Amino acid sequence: MTFRSHFDRFRFQMYQYVVIKNGGLTDLKDKTLLETGCGRGGGLNYLSQILHPRHAIGVDHNAGQIDYCKKHWPKGSHVQMEFIVQDTEHLSASIPRRSIDYVMDIESFFYYQDKHAFLREVHSVMKEDGLFFLSFFIQRTRL
Repeated sequence: MTFRSHFDRFRFQMYQYVVIKNGGLTDLKDKTLLETGCGRGGGLNYLSQILHPRHAIGVDHNAGQIDYCKKHWPKGSHVQMEFIVQDTEHLSASIPRRSIDYVMDIESFFYYQDKHAFLREVHSVMKEDGLFFLSFFIQRTRL
């Protein structure tokens, strides 16, 4: 097993742990799932295959990452997937207010410059009964 495949397997286990095990989700039929800081989209694609949301959206500020997502995770493959180039501190510029059932941010939060703005934007795009899954590692030296 290569380092890259080992790393990807670990990352997918983290998605599963955060959203499925801790979040208690087993099915997202008729629901929307948004991943902020989606990177290359593998985690969102992985969860979409397992949980089958009606619509899955990945947002990242890096246009190259989003181009990769659009090539590797085409719409209609197993769920309606959409990838948007957008600063996560301005989500409501691209995503309608109160339209998202579940938002997840896996390992991206610490890279956002204005964390309060990001959290306000997550709140603005989530439905009233929506859930937000946030997961990141903190090195002791950064505490």
